[in-house]
Amino acid sequence: MMTAEDAALLVRARAESVQLRGHGLHVKDVAEGPPGYFRPPDAIDLLEGRMPLQTLFTLLHEIGHFWSFTVERRGSQYGGDVVLWRGWTKEIGRRIMKRPDMQHYANGGDVPRETWDRSFREEALKLSCPLDRTRRGLILDEEARAWTLAYAIVEVVVPDLQQELVAEARRALEPYFVGLGLPSDANWVPNVVELRLSPEDRCYISELAMPGQYGVRPRGTA
Repeated sequence: MMTAEDAALLVRARAESVQLRGHGLHVKDVAEGPPGYFRPPDAIDLLEGRMPLQTLFTLLHEIGHFWSFTVERRGSQYGGDVVLWRGWTKEIGRRIMKRPDMQHYANGGDVPRETWDRSFREEALKLSCPLDRTRRGLILDEEARAWTLAYAIVEVVVPDLQQELVAEARRALEPYFVGLGLPSDANWVPNVVELRLSPEDRCYISELAMPGQYGVRPRGTA
């Protein structure tokens, strides 16, 4: 059975060589920042020093964002809306850390998740999000879509890790439910059928496991 570390190395190598609509990914290890970050049109930052399974799932998720961007599944407003939303959540976080009951925490990362979420909801009632519910829903849709694409890749590359990926996706999505002010779904499951994958999409997923056999050319080939 392929290990998580082996799978991460394989997927990274494939993602950097296989093209989707003329783009192959450039994956860079970084010393600080979020666990993973997709930089359009074709770059991914991966945080160093994490466990192999975490690195694999983060990489797959960011590949999902790359795919969604490249095949134009997410709307043209997405980038600007995310900037607005993140600016708002940053201000909410600043307000939370100024609360008297938070003074004994050095930073937001030290606050228990349940406490943070409750405080976030309370502060969000005082400072409205600049995005309406529809636009916030589209941000959540993009996150769920990226995790679902990650699941579709796992089905091909390391099917033994499907349930672990679902658990990781649920953990990752929960802060979005809270931050976007949308109903939580603790039982979220990826629905690959709803992605309506095209033959091009399926070829790309297959190439991430077995390059050269499904018609998507590795970078640099004729």
